[in-house]
Amino acid sequence: MKNSADNHFLLIGLPGTGKTSFLAALWYMVSLPDVSGLVLERLDGDSQYLNEIRSAWLKYKPVPRNSADSEQAASMLLNHRETGRAGRLSFPDLSGEAFRSQWSQRQLTHSYDRNLHEATGGVLFVHPDNMIRPQRIDVVNAALESMGVDEQQKKPKVKVSDWDEEKAEKSPTQVQLVDILQFMAARNDFRRPFRLAIVVSAWDRIVHNNRKPSEWISTELPLLKQFLDSNDDLFAVAFFGISAQGARYALPHFWSGNFENCQPFAERVCTRGDAISAWIWDKLTPSSHTTLELLRQGDTPTKLQKTDLAKNFNEIMGLPDIYEETRFATVELRSETEDLLERVTRKEDERLYVSRLLLEDAYPELSRDREHAAEASELQDRPPAHRVLVVGESVKMRHDITEPIQWLMH
Repeated sequence: MKNSADNHFLLIGLPGTGKTSFLAALWYMVSLPDVSGLVLERLDGDSQYLNEIRSAWLKYKPVPRNSADSEQAASMLLNHRETGRAGRLSFPDLSGEAFRSQWSQRQLTHSYDRNLHEATGGVLFVHPDNMIRPQRIDVVNAALESMGVDEQQKKPKVKVSDWDEEKAEKSPTQVQLVDILQFMAARNDFRRPFRLAIVVSAWDRIVHNNRKPSEWISTELPLLKQFLDSNDDLFAVAFFGISAQGARYALPHFWSGNFENCQPFAERVCTRGDAISAWIWDKLTPSSHTTLELLRQGDTPTKLQKTDLAKNFNEIMGLPDIYEETRFATVELRSETEDLLERVTRKEDERLYVSRLLLEDAYPELSRDREHAAEASELQDRPPAHRVLVVGESVKMRHDITEPIQWLMH
């Protein structure tokens, strides 16, 4: 039987790949009796951040992201309920910047370097909505042909330039991931075969067509799949699809549907007859001015115009000075707004919620519909543990988020 020193696993992934949502659900499940196949024996590190993201997850809110300049180094000592095996799961940097810096700056944080030295396996996350895809040559050639470019003009001109961090971060996701894995395998302390659970996050958002997670990786990240297949002596791999949230949340963000039949709202903002409208008008872009004028006149802007307008309003909601007492002096605030306003922090997620409530109180004629409200309502009818979905060839319990870690411990 292996002890935890022989089973030390890392959460690995570039920014925005679902690591924090996974960890929030995991912290909930391993903290309760008989909910998952693993039980928490001990946490090494501060539990404050874990409790914070678990609380947000239980309230159907986006989990707060770890800041890029803060190493929330912690680890869980987990025991398998059936076999008694122990394993340590470490998360050296949930923001993902440590992994991106490894690629773009060729640097490591201290905690990441230390954990790599001890690691025997890891959970590597990819997210279908946050991938940079390569430009295929056949697609580029087809585009050039449609523009009337001849074969001679198609020949690429090679331009040698220095390594650029900004350009590096825009490199295809699969190139970055392969480089990260190659770097790990080249270390003197690398333990082969390194057990690697590949997790495709937001699996509920993918049009599956009965595809397995391994097949999805083969189609969407073929370079990564080929690298793993060609180096099976270095990496022992299993593939999982996981939905840690269960569905999309009804967020405070504006969306295009909020600007349907909103002529009275557009009239108030365009005429700038009150302090709030004047302040908002000054913050809006010229294109948003044009869209609001169309709405004011009773015309129908395009979906793209309304989407851009919603994006502009979301940017305004994130401003720290949206609430000013004299500006809202004549607005009757709901008790919900006042309560949140009293305890709001400088965290972006809380600011967006209170900003949306403030604007709804200031403009009763503004639509209060939330995007994805139907999905969120259905989600709230499920027990928290059943919000999670896990699929994969080795999965035994479809609602047990510890399945990838159990596979690593075998």
